[in-house]
Amino acid sequence: MPAALTWFALVVAAAWFLVSAKVHGRQIRLERELHGYASVSFGPQARNPAWVEALWRADRWQFWTRAAASAFTLAGLTLLADRTGGPRPYPELPVGVAAAITGVAWALAAAFLLNGASSQARFRKARRRPDLPGPGGDREEWLARTRRATAGYWAAAVILGGVCVALAFV
Repeated sequence: MPAALTWFALVVAAAWFLVSAKVHGRQIRLERELHGYASVSFGPQARNPAWVEALWRADRWQFWTRAAASAFTLAGLTLLADRTGGPRPYPELPVGVAAAITGVAWALAAAFLLNGASSQARFRKARRRPDLPGPGGDREEWLARTRRATAGYWAAAVILGGVCVALAFV
């Protein structure tokens, strides 16, 4: 792979990571808003409702568990492919660098998307409950808007992930 294409592949990997983080953050925000918590505070001294804090605490635990498992798996598969002579991502880069890219950028993107998918599943289940207020205003219109925009974010994440993986094996 030419050096310019390698750099492009790395930029796509970084973009995939960032879009995956955005998808995850959006899903958590929508889930929080559906439960009636339209605004929150961030930072070490911030005080938020117990439900929000519990959601974030569970999400962090799931995220880091999934990130560690993904990092171990993806970096390990990269090293194994190199050792056995199989195809591995970024073959023009040293194997340690390729394992670091898959074990960090790819693993974090995967963990963000897995957590986003978990949040999306909870959101889809909770939106059937008429007792949940949403962020105020017309709940059905808000739900319709969230569907359209969410589909776009998920499409971008899936497409970038596919392009990232395809470029890594060129």
